[in-house]
Amino acid sequence: MKNIGVKIIFALLYLFVSYSLVAKEYKINKKKSSVGFTACCHLLVLDVDGVFKDYKAKIVFDKNQKIKSLSAKIKVASVETDKKKRDKHLQESDFFDAKKYPEIIFKTKKIKYNPKSKIVGTGILTIKGISKKVSFSGELVSKSKTKMVFKAKSTVNRKDFKLGSDKIKNKVTISLNITLER
Repeated sequence: MKNIGVKIIFALLYLFVSYSLVAKEYKINKKKSSVGFTACCHLLVLDVDGVFKDYKAKIVFDKNQKIKSLSAKIKVASVETDKKKRDKHLQESDFFDAKKYPEIIFKTKKIKYNPKSKIVGTGILTIKGISKKVSFSGELVSKSKTKMVFKAKSTVNRKDFKLGSDKIKNKVTISLNITLER
């Protein structure tokens, strides 16, 4: 009888601790977050801004609520630039080739914080099956018990991933604006 009572107590403690840990996790609020890019310049005149509407990301924090790692999978078919014709073209083989490579993948390798809480890191970005090491910088813009806002930027060379034509410049800025809530 004692063993059953002890097992019940441990089971209840396990459930309580598990619930407490899950309750402390932050989830991405996609309505307040964005994964975007700016390509300079379409026809060498106008910047093109775009976002990916469908993505999954995992952000792991250490005990001090500092970002320890970040990984993301982005659905290429979810790209939006405010022009349907351009969005369709971006999914073709000369750009993202969405049928053959439906996802863009990113995983951090290293994250450091400087004294002003700015984040500097490196990771592996995979587009069209091509993986390249990229650097990024960012910061936790705000932090509370129930909400965190994280922003980061990286600049990549589109030719490294065999994206596009000579009608646009090589540098593309990737930007993350992530709102995490409990």
